[in-house]
Amino acid sequence: MKKDINNLLLIVVVCAVTVLNQTVFAVNSFNRDNGVYFLGTSTTDCVETDSSSTPSQTKSDNENEKIIAEYLASLEFDGAKNKHLNIVQLAALLGNIGAESTFDPSSNNNDKNFGLAQWSSDRWVNIADPRININNQLDYMKKELNGAYKDKVQEFWDASKTDDLEKATYSIARNYEVAYNPGKKDSSKVWTNSEDAVANIQIWQKRINYAKTANNQYGDVAQASLTTGSKCGGELVSGGMNLSQAESFMEVYKKLPNWSAKEVGPYGLNWTSCTESPLANCVAFSQYFINRYADKKLTNPHAGKDIVGQLIDLTYKDGGHTPKVYAVFSQAATAKNEDGHTGVILGMDVDKGTLVIGEAACYQGMKAIKARPSTISEMSGDNTTYAYTNLTPDSSDLSANNNSSGK
Repeated sequence: MKKDINNLLLIVVVCAVTVLNQTVFAVNSFNRDNGVYFLGTSTTDCVETDSSSTPSQTKSDNENEKIIAEYLASLEFDGAKNKHLNIVQLAALLGNIGAESTFDPSSNNNDKNFGLAQWSSDRWVNIADPRININNQLDYMKKELNGAYKDKVQEFWDASKTDDLEKATYSIARNYEVAYNPGKKDSSKVWTNSEDAVANIQIWQKRINYAKTANNQYGDVAQASLTTGSKCGGELVSGGMNLSQAESFMEVYKKLPNWSAKEVGPYGLNWTSCTESPLANCVAFSQYFINRYADKKLTNPHAGKDIVGQLIDLTYKDGGHTPKVYAVFSQAATAKNEDGHTGVILGMDVDKGTLVIGEAACYQGMKAIKARPSTISEMSGDNTTYAYTNLTPDSSDLSANNNSSGK
């Protein structure tokens, strides 16, 4: 990772809400570098799949499966509650694709059924050239599920819990793949948990086995699609972010699904006092950061001014008044804001003395969720305190952990 001090910025996440251009980062699994956890294998911009060069039969089944999972997660489906597939829906599709073609886009069954979904010849010809291309086939699957087959797989769209996995897999098999055994006792198009229903579907056990494996394997991929609108998600950059990366990070947060006062939101969020959106509250943002990335969860947050104290009670390290990368801050109450303020440091330029603050603020509208520059001196006063998370680099010389790969 390059160490260009001139590009280092301190990024703080505060109480306010904004719309930002998104260049988000890949989500695969947790890794650790320089004392900082981050998601994925890339610490720069998200690398989108190039449909002109998508691997087909040149990849192993497992490599194709991952490509297919990520691309399906990036697509928007009209029937899905949040436009993107949840993990149960993604797993149900993967279960059927695995059973039909073992994830091989060149699969050919006696010149009668073709590709990932073993489309019949009259459907296969409608796929864009080159038909063997994985993305072209999945784009066509999206087109069908948004079109002629949308209303036929309602049980699939309704599925959201692990208990719904068999129902969702059945719905796709029976009503989209049209994979049933004629003459069986039960030829219903609606899922019933019975041996007759299972027997009605061709190679049912293979479909559900693939689906169960995918359900356990691709939760991070599905979650990335729900929170970002693409297969990329909010990544922590080792050593801290620059402004462009911080803007992308805030955009990921802003696209979380909303929740009501009667529910606990995504990542255990339960701070719902803002009229425009629960996400607009600074406390919700700090709780999101802690609960998604750090090692001890914040389950009952108080006002912004109290968050650092709560985290210290959870045995996070007391940082006093000194900002560090990936530390959470609290600011004292003021005449205008009796609840104070809270946020997270996302990056830092020690030599320049600059910070970038990502923030959310009630009553200022969704555009107040943003990242913006500030200075270390402004964020080091007596009214600002810090709790260092397990993500905070140990070194006090934060310039040694510089990340300059952003724009």
